[in-house]
Amino acid sequence: AAGAVGSEHGPCPPSGNSTQAFLKCLAWRQEHGDPDLDESTLQPTEAADEDVLKYYAELSKNRMRVTSFGHEKLSIFTDKLRDELVQWSAERNDLPRIFTLGDWDAACDMLRDTLGYRYSMEHWIKGMFETNYALRVEDVKAADFVFLPHCATGVFMHMVVKDLKKDDKDEVRPRRAASFWNRHGGPWWKPYPSNSSAEWRRRNGESYLGYEGNLPANSVIRLDGEYLLNKVNVQWKGKEEYKHCLQRASCKFLIASIYGRHVWRQFAHVFGEKAVFITHAGMSSWLRERSDSYFISQGAQRGEVAQQRAGNQCRASCKLHCMMDPPPVLKQDIVLPWVIAFEWTHRAAKTRDRDILAFYSGTENSCSRRVLRESFGDRFKQEMPAAEGSALARPAVLKDKSRVLIFPPEFRLRQEDWSELAYRSRLCICPDGDSPNTGRLIEVIMHGCVPLIISNRLQPPFHEYIDWTAVAFFMKEESIADLPRMLEERFSGRSGYLEIAEK
Repeated sequence: AAGAVGSEHGPCPPSGNSTQAFLKCLAWRQEHGDPDLDESTLQPTEAADEDVLKYYAELSKNRMRVTSFGHEKLSIFTDKLRDELVQWSAERNDLPRIFTLGDWDAACDMLRDTLGYRYSMEHWIKGMFETNYALRVEDVKAADFVFLPHCATGVFMHMVVKDLKKDDKDEVRPRRAASFWNRHGGPWWKPYPSNSSAEWRRRNGESYLGYEGNLPANSVIRLDGEYLLNKVNVQWKGKEEYKHCLQRASCKFLIASIYGRHVWRQFAHVFGEKAVFITHAGMSSWLRERSDSYFISQGAQRGEVAQQRAGNQCRASCKLHCMMDPPPVLKQDIVLPWVIAFEWTHRAAKTRDRDILAFYSGTENSCSRRVLRESFGDRFKQEMPAAEGSALARPAVLKDKSRVLIFPPEFRLRQEDWSELAYRSRLCICPDGDSPNTGRLIEVIMHGCVPLIISNRLQPPFHEYIDWTAVAFFMKEESIADLPRMLEERFSGRSGYLEIAEK
């Protein structure tokens, strides 16, 4: 795969099969400009998009299906999952019974094709429930759950695009929004004032949802009220099936939502614990409640069981990452992994010849990512070789299996290049992004690269059923500054290699 990098994408010299040559090719492309990026938008060209699709198709040809589980694979599952599977096998009557409350708007079907795979969860969850006759019931009286279909993510994204196109001086919509809140009793937190400026909205968005990637709060509040609350008050609340579930203690509402309860605050407040959210919003105090032995740290020896629990205190390097009010998920909610394009392949299963100790590349969309980059200083410049004749040429200081690559945000990697580096790496660093549960977590796993998760607030997907310490390493945010030394002292030698190999 590395040998083809330079031959079809501009005058980058052919790289051979060594990591050193591959990195030299990347450095040449970064210095001389990437022909795969549009110069005006810095977005991939259509030809580059086509190349990515071809790359995914090629990976799919080499996918490796897991058809049986050996003892070492079963060890990643918790006793809770085993017990529930045994109980279900014996009784065969524990499948949930789900009633779908009506259909959604015709516009939702049109939005489906504009979202891409990553933001399609609300669509495929609906399709799964409607076509799975082992779960589906036609009588709400027999239902354990009433599924409420909507396409809030698609509507929200179109709202955001529309808002971005608006003139910043147009204050008509905030006044209309304030009028809407007055008519409906107002939200249970303070919305924008009717005379808010674009700058005020921007600042308020940062304080309102800064811990969720600074989502545009104006669009969030409008979607919450004008779309989701409208669904409740106009389309659902009057239906007898809705009333029946609301009144019956053994019935809960089932809501698929990419974003968590903390984003759609009024909507979530209507249901409270009466609803189960199926979401990608894996953000809770769950990690804070783990013992110190759950995390790697500079002072603790491997295998040492720490006696002192971390408690529920938050010492994150980013104060925003201590915010949990309102809670993104409740105890009964289900956190799903993000939908990704990569599949498990035969190459992913091969870990012996990986010669990059640790790798990270991503946008700097959280303060913990900035702290990560700053902690490694000029290490990246020293690690990266440059093409012959380059004014930026530097000898690589590490050419063995202790190479650590922390790419700065301005160094853009094509998807194929990122994938190649993940296949060559033993550890892939996964700090919080817009939110703690990112698509990158599952992407690195699909490359056979062990995640090193840096977070104080992640609730991993299916956390009650998967023993994530068997899959990944965890580090607290306040330990980021020690990461360079930890990688060198704990993971660069033979014992570190074996410790990673156990995951």
